[in-house]
Amino acid sequence: MADNKNQAFLSIIIPTLNEADFLGYLLFSLSRQTYKNFEIIVSDGDSNDQTIEIAEKFRTMLPSLKTIVSKKQSPSKQRNQGVKIALYEKLLFLDADVILPPNFLEENIKEMAKKKLKLAQPFYLPIGGKISDQYISIISRFGIKALRDIFPVGLGWALFSTKTIHNKLNGFDENMQNICEDGDYIFRAVGEGEKFNLLNSCPGFVSMRRYEAKGRIKEVMFSLRAVLLISLLGKHEAQRFIKRSYGNLPMVNVEKFLNQEISKLVKDFTISLKKHKK
Repeated sequence: MADNKNQAFLSIIIPTLNEADFLGYLLFSLSRQTYKNFEIIVSDGDSNDQTIEIAEKFRTMLPSLKTIVSKKQSPSKQRNQGVKIALYEKLLFLDADVILPPNFLEENIKEMAKKKLKLAQPFYLPIGGKISDQYISIISRFGIKALRDIFPVGLGWALFSTKTIHNKLNGFDENMQNICEDGDYIFRAVGEGEKFNLLNSCPGFVSMRRYEAKGRIKEVMFSLRAVLLISLLGKHEAQRFIKRSYGNLPMVNVEKFLNQEISKLVKDFTISLKKHKK
C-alpha cells in the first residue's frame, strides 16, 4: 500500500458520451488504486444512456467523484469543462473504456517525479488476447517514441498534464473534429517548451473497440494518414479540407479524403523536387 502522506493531489478527468457499458469498470479500478489522493470528474456530453447514473452509483466508493454535463458533444469540450471545475494542479485525462491496475497511479506518478515530467503518457496493453492488437500496441509505442523529437504526438487514452500547461494552451482545441486533438495538445505543449515522454512503469488496459468496429488495419492507417496530413498542412487547414469535402459523413469517407489529399501532396512534392533539380 502506498504511503500517501505528502503526495500531491490529482484531478482525473474522464470525458464520456454513452459509455454505460464501460465506465463502471474504469471507476471500479480507480476505487482500488494504491494512490488515493485524487478526485474524479466525469465530464459528459449529454449521454442518452445510463452513463451518469452509473457514475453516481460509485459515489460511496469514490466520495470525491463529480459529474458535469455539456450539450456540446466533443472530447475536447468535455475535457476542457472538466478542467474548469478541477481542484488540483496535476491533471490526468482518461478515456472511459480503460481499466487500470491497482498500482497504475502510484507507479506512474513516481516515475514522473523522478524524471521531472509534467506532461507524460503511460503505455497501454490491449484488452483481449488478439496477437494483432498486441502488435498495434507495440507499433503505437515505438511510433510515438520515434516521432517524439520531430512531431511529438500521443494517444488520448491517458495523458498526464497540469493546469498551468492546460491554461497556457487554452486547453484542447474544440474546433478539431475528433481527429488527433490529443496529439495536437501534446504538440502545442512541446512547442511551448514543455518536455513530453512516455512512461514505462505501469500500463493501462485499453479497449480495442474502435479497431474492432472499423477494422484494425484501416484504423491504424487512418491514424497514420491523419497525423501525416495535419503535420504537412497544419491542423486547421486539414480540418477545413475534411469539413469542406466530407462534412459529417461517415469516417470511411474521411479516410478516402485523406488518401486523396496525401496522394496530391506527394505528387506536388515530387513535381517540385524535379523542378528544383533542373
